Amino acid sequence: EVDVVLLGPQVRFQKPEIEAVAQGKMPVAVIEMKDYGTMNGQAVLEFAMKLLQE
Repeated sequence: EVDVVLLGPQVRFQKPEIEAVAQGKMPVAVIEMKDYGTMNGQAVLEFAMKLLQE
């Protein structure tokens, strides 16, 4: 089961394709480059949790 799909910045161009596969069943988002590059897991987790509340 998948609740949210997070993409690395290097594959942001694939977001529309992944959203089409997800069919609106879950949020699809791109991780902020700063958080991804610095491996800020706490910020990425908070981002994912925020997406789940929307």
